[in-house]
Amino acid sequence: MTAQAIIEKLNLQPHPEGGFFRETYRSEEVISQDALPDVFEAYRLLVF
Repeated sequence: MTAQAIIEKLNLQPHPEGGFFRETYRSEEVISQDALPDVFEAYRLLVF
C-alpha cells in the first residue's frame, strides 16, 4: 500500500507544518492571546 493510498483511505489532510493529520476532537474552549507567551501572535484553539 502506498503512502498516497493510506492518506486517501484515512481521509488525512495536509498539516501546515508538514505531514498529514486527521482531526479527531475540537474543543469549544479558546485560549486568549493575552494568556499565551509573547511568541504566539494570535489566540489558539484546543484541537486534538
